[in-house]
Amino acid sequence: MVHGDVQRRDENLRLGATVAEIEGLHTALLKTTSPGRRRRLQAVLSRAAERLAGWQPLPDRGG
Repeated sequence: MVHGDVQRRDENLRLGATVAEIEGLHTALLKTTSPGRRRRLQAVLSRAAERLAGWQPLPDRGG
């Protein structure tokens, strides 16, 4: 596997993991009834959303 392919695969895995984390946190947030847990989930969800917002794809090398 070419180095660029490994980087792209790793990038895709990180992106997928972040999206899955956000989905799980959102589901937990929808189901919770505890105000304290809701605040904690919102804080963690906010950090995960910031990571996703800051994600930038690798430049396409046209290969």
